[in-house]
Amino acid sequence: MKKWGKKAALLLTGGALLAGSLLLAGCQKEETAQPEETGAAAMETEAEEETADLRTATETAQGDALRMVESGGRLFFKYRDGIYMIEEESGEMTELCRFADARENGAFWVYRGGLYFDRRQVKEGEEAEFYSLCRLDLETGETEVLAELMNRPSVLYASSGRLYIRGAGQTVVYALDEAGRTAGELSPSETVYGALPEGCRELFNGVLPYYVDTCGYMPVQNDTCLVIARADGSEAREVAEITNTSSVLFAGDAFFVPFRDGSGGTQCYRYEADTLERSLLFESDRNLSLLQYRDGYLYFMTGRSQGTLETGASFYRILADGKENAEVQKRVAPGQNGNSGVETMPQTGDGAGSVETMPQTGDGAGSAETMPQTEDGADEAGRPAAEMQDGIPAGAELVFTADKEAGMMGESLGTASFYATDTAVYGRQSEDYGIYIGMRSLDSQDGLSLLNPALFQSLLLGLAQVEGEYELLTCPCGEYPAGEIYAETLIFDGDGEAVQEMNRQMEEKTAAVLASAREAVAMTDEEWIHSAGYTPYSMTFTVDGTDGIPYLDEQYVCVRLDGYEYTGGAHGTPTRDYFVFDRQTGKRLGLADVVENSQEELQKLVGSAFGRLAEETNFAFESPADLEHTVSDNISYDSPYYLSDTGVGFYFAPYTIAPYAEGFPEVTIPYEDLSMKIPVGDMQKEGEEKKDGDSN
Repeated sequence: MKKWGKKAALLLTGGALLAGSLLLAGCQKEETAQPEETGAAAMETEAEEETADLRTATETAQGDALRMVESGGRLFFKYRDGIYMIEEESGEMTELCRFADARENGAFWVYRGGLYFDRRQVKEGEEAEFYSLCRLDLETGETEVLAELMNRPSVLYASSGRLYIRGAGQTVVYALDEAGRTAGELSPSETVYGALPEGCRELFNGVLPYYVDTCGYMPVQNDTCLVIARADGSEAREVAEITNTSSVLFAGDAFFVPFRDGSGGTQCYRYEADTLERSLLFESDRNLSLLQYRDGYLYFMTGRSQGTLETGASFYRILADGKENAEVQKRVAPGQNGNSGVETMPQTGDGAGSVETMPQTGDGAGSAETMPQTEDGADEAGRPAAEMQDGIPAGAELVFTADKEAGMMGESLGTASFYATDTAVYGRQSEDYGIYIGMRSLDSQDGLSLLNPALFQSLLLGLAQVEGEYELLTCPCGEYPAGEIYAETLIFDGDGEAVQEMNRQMEEKTAAVLASAREAVAMTDEEWIHSAGYTPYSMTFTVDGTDGIPYLDEQYVCVRLDGYEYTGGAHGTPTRDYFVFDRQTGKRLGLADVVENSQEELQKLVGSAFGRLAEETNFAFESPADLEHTVSDNISYDSPYYLSDTGVGFYFAPYTIAPYAEGFPEVTIPYEDLSMKIPVGDMQKEGEEKKDGDSN
């Protein structure tokens, strides 16, 4: 029987790169047989050889641009507004390109010595946006624009001289020349898209040619379920029980599907690509997310929490080669199975490839019950699934942990940037209010290493410490859990009366939040808490170290505190408070302390700014003109505000002037449009420069 998939081909791919390198080495003649090159000629020859080596090494790439892409011994990933590269051998990390903000770029890929990416741009004198397709030469560092795109791409993929671009309402294919530049647009029908089985379409996630190239078969979907065909689109077969294709992890000769039951448990099945035979790999009473398949191992993640508060994530791997699952608890060294594996797939920019959403039956429960099993719990082939230990399948090996720290709870440390190579695993870590890429070797007992530099360093470092407090609330009877609170307190570093005064106000604010939450539970009817319909109360109150310090200098600091109270229903109630302190006195400054403008002037400035925002985005309940009047009427010296590097910000709570989904609508009035009482922003810098000039 002919085996589907690309297990052998993938081995050849990795081997071909190595063999190619050896062949090049073997073709080099002895130095004595070559004329000696000196000066510029020798340097030019060496540079050309390095460029050729880089192009050859990056001929293929695999991975997921939402996490990491691997090519030529390098890892590429995006964090916030930058794309980075890690040298696997040395651990050296380099920033390749920087964007104005994270929304400026949607996708990237690596191919033949180039980093392909998109960049949002606006033509001079025009308001309409467009996206440029760019290529960064990894050898020279030069970037060139290759084409203009109508919409933002969600996936880029390059292979065999072609660049595939997928996005909202577009599938574009370019031919690439030897230099990696676009050399004309191809009709999708001239490519693998022309082999789509009748009645089928590309999966919601990823891009079709990636699956075909790396898996050796064609996973697609019709109107009802997953369809598996050969690489040429023939012999298409439905997998009727898999209706949510975004939950599937595809590999070289198999694919893996997590089904969830109604109580949040997970059953993971392995399907053989050639026969569609399925075997129950493991089951868990936890909510597990499949991440990657490599070297015969399946990598998965489970979140860690205290109550409903997410505190981190744990990453595991389990033997998943499909042979004798009864042996799954035996440890196998990396690469022992001889399967170089297929990494995770490119995904759409909205991250819909997460396995969090599972196929559902008509009654809303997970569809795991539909899978055939014997009475003793074995799968249909008679192989038992791995047993559980504390919700984790027996035989699963913990390979990586990511812990959140107080003050950085809003930072995502889950699937973001997690990736397994042949010898190590990588993922995000938070330490000392900074975000790093952590690396842990799979071949040794060495602990976690943090790669420098930090991807992000919070202003909290050197300014303050953040302490978190978790409290479980019980019913007045003391027997039933009624709710929970997590509250953080910002504690400024240093001594002196000013620091003590700022800390006193921070502690009072946290204490007030805790008291309010306790009172809310205490006032809840006891019978209601005991009833089946009761939804436990929850409150979080946090300091956001990632962007919650919008202004900081030697004299002034502005800190944001965020709250979220949930008492049931579709969503909770968010709150937001800014504290602007004079660091020399410890005094909290009100709006009247920082601006000289009259209240009427402020009303006009802020009202006009919100009116313009409504014209641009249509975010508000009212028309721009009516909103301008509403905002003006509600601005006073008691209005909530904050300081930023560029101006004074004004904001409103959800539902006040706009729907809940709009969050906290805000505008910034530039400092140059205000009469300031305190030196901030450029005024503060000018004052320092003048002071330095006078001292000289």
